[in-house]
Amino acid sequence: MIVNFIGKFLFFSGSCALGLAFAMDLQKRLSTLKEMQKSLEVLDRELGFALLPVEGLLSKVASNAKNEVKFFFDECIVRFASRQEERLEDIWKDSLKVELPSLEEDDKAIIEEIGSVLGRYDGESQQKAFQNIKNRLEENLEKVKNEIGQKIKIYVVLGVVFGVFFIVVF
Repeated sequence: MIVNFIGKFLFFSGSCALGLAFAMDLQKRLSTLKEMQKSLEVLDRELGFALLPVEGLLSKVASNAKNEVKFFFDECIVRFASRQEERLEDIWKDSLKVELPSLEEDDKAIIEEIGSVLGRYDGESQQKAFQNIKNRLEENLEKVKNEIGQKIKIYVVLGVVFGVFFIVVF
């Protein structure tokens, strides 16, 4: 009897924890997008005021970034410094896949465009392209905020309901 109770309690706790884990993943996606947005603001400002080389520009952004986004820019810097015939666009794209796992493909597609713009055009053209990308990222961020508000509740409730269902059935 006690073993049965302990088993049900553990299963209930596990299903609740699983629901919370999914909710935390969504929250991490949102915080990563917000941090990337802040980093793009720094990048845009630096493009407008300072004519730093790409490596210096990335270093400046990395020093202001946090968490996954900092690791992303650090990876870009390391790979850019040691590159052999590799374009910045490819370095950006590969680092994006490796260092920002919490983002979904539509998030990455927007951020990926920055790599193709960075260092390719004159300052004014880069700023216009950045503004377009920032606007799209802002729209995506709002969509994610709305989506996450709904999904977090669903994941937590599903975890609890599944745990209760298991207790009642078994």
